[in-house]
Amino acid sequence: MEKTGLIVFLVGIMLVIVIFILIIIFFSMKKSSAAVKRRRVKKAVKSEEVKVQHKKEYTIDDMLELVSDRNLSKSNLVSAINKMAKEFVFPRKFKGQMPEGAKKYLSFILLVASHKNADAKVIATMNATLKKVNKDYYSEIEMHESEGVRQREK
Repeated sequence: MEKTGLIVFLVGIMLVIVIFILIIIFFSMKKSSAAVKRRRVKKAVKSEEVKVQHKKEYTIDDMLELVSDRNLSKSNLVSAINKMAKEFVFPRKFKGQMPEGAKKYLSFILLVASHKNADAKVIATMNATLKKVNKDYYSEIEMHESEGVRQREK
């Protein structure tokens, strides 16, 4: 009889220990899922911050830095050209003379035309869109485009 009482006592203790372990596992899983949710929320907030950062105002220097990256893809080049045409109008000429700041805008054309991922279609797109927006710079655009193509051939 005493042996059966001892066995029942040990089984009871084992049962309490197993229940205790299951409770610990349950609560730890609940905490980890809450941590995962917090990480997801943080990632969502960061992605919103990135979207807000993409809406920042770009300068001509930012555009030059972008197209000077030799690993920039063809589609990103086209996007940069479209952004340039929409948001960056070349400085007005004064009495037929180019202002000092116009050189940066023309450097953009040179960099795109000499870019390794720029093909004839990309260059033609750039040529047409930038000439349409900046009619005063027709000859300068042609000249810098030709120079860029010549540099790319080397």
